[in-house]
Order: sequence, then structure tokens, then C-alpha cells
Amino acid sequence: MSFIFPSVVPGLLWGDWLGGFIYAGVIRLFFCYQAIFSINSIAHWLGDQSYDDRHTPRNHTLVALLCFGEGYHNYHHEFPADYRNGVEWYQCDVTKWCIWVWKQLGLAYGLKQAPDNVVGKGTYQQARKELERKSNKLDWGLPLSQLPGITWDGFQEAVKDGRQLIILSGMVYDIATFIPLHPGGVKILVNHIGKDATKAFNGEIYSHSTAARNWLDEFRVGFLCGNGQKLSHVPIPAADQDSKGKRL
Repeated sequence: MSFIFPSVVPGLLWGDWLGGFIYAGVIRLFFCYQAIFSINSIAHWLGDQSYDDRHTPRNHTLVALLCFGEGYHNYHHEFPADYRNGVEWYQCDVTKWCIWVWKQLGLAYGLKQAPDNVVGKGTYQQARKELERKSNKLDWGLPLSQLPGITWDGFQEAVKDGRQLIILSGMVYDIATFIPLHPGGVKILVNHIGKDATKAFNGEIYSHSTAARNWLDEFRVGFLCGNGQKLSHVPIPAADQDSKGKRL
């Protein structure tokens, strides 16, 4: 079936014995072997790890196309009893479709599937790991646990000494380097130096974007504390920050 049949058919039908042997035999078999072997090479080297990253298997779309779905190798290793490899609707898993059709025709039975909830947990955990890796590369400002407490009087004294500080939701920010970059102009920020700008920041003048709030992390230098403070503020809820000072 690998060499004789591919040679005989074109040889008898149109006289191309050598072409049948080379193209339908040798080259076809070479291509099939390379595709199959790529599952244990490329699919353990390149691609995404959607369900688990403690081992090397990966999902590789090209390998999946060449091998009728087997290239979704990360899923196969994580859920080896599942008759499927590509579980998403957009994934090309011809083997899965064939087995399902055979089941409808009574030619296959006992098909096993991993519970959707278990599969979902795997994708969720991997997504969290990826987000954590990205998070560790970002500057979230000085962690809250390392920020000093600043009294109202200390805040005012620092402003008198030339520090360009404002207060937002109980946190003290040094905006000296940001003032020239402010999209709304320099004047608005300068007018709020030494003041509580919470209301202005949250909508009295302009309700700032999430990007603006994220940018603020880089400028915080302390939090307002102490008795006799002369302004009301809304403290940052503990649930909105983690131990590293990241906004959740």
C-alpha cells in the first residue's frame, strides 16, 4: 500500500510507473512521516500551553492541520482519555469529527470527554499565570506596604519646600514629572498642587480614564494619615489593592 499500489494504479491507467512510485509513494510517505513526527518535536517546542505548562506539550495550529487535530498536543497530554484534541469550535480536529460521525452511525461507542468545568479551570489557571508574568514586567509604583504615612501638615510643608504634590483618594502623589505631559494642560494641575484633587479627578472637572489611573501608580509617594487632618478623603479600599500595591 505504501509503494506497490501507488505505482500500479498510475502505471496501468496512464503508464507513469515511476511517477506513481516517486510522488504517490516515496514523497507522500516522506511528507506523512514528517507530519507525524512533528507532533513529538514541533508540538513539544513551539505553540501555546493553554491548559498546563509544567511539561513541554504545546498546541500548534499548523501541526494540527497536517495531522488532522493531533497538533493540539497540550490538550491531549492534559486530558489523554478525551477522544478530542481540539475542543474549541474554531479548531480543526478532523479526527474528532470522524469519531463523532462514526458514533452516530453506531461504529464507535464509549467516547470519553473531560468535564467542561475541569477544562475551564485549566484555561483559567494558565490565563492567570500569563497575566502574572506580564504583571511582573510592569512598573506598579512603590508597593503600598513601603509607602510612608504623611500628615496633612507634613504634606503642606513639603509643598512649601517646592514639592509638587497632590492628594487623590487619600494617597499623596508627586506629579512634577507629569505636569508637562498632562493632556489637559499645565494650568489645571498647577492649580491643584497642595490640594485634594479627588473630586476634580473623578468627574468634577474630568472623569479620568483607566489609563490615567494606572499612570498614577508611578507617582505615589505616600498616604495621608495622622490626627487633625484638615480634609476629608476616601481611603483606598483594601480589596482594591494587593500586597504588592497592584490595582486589582
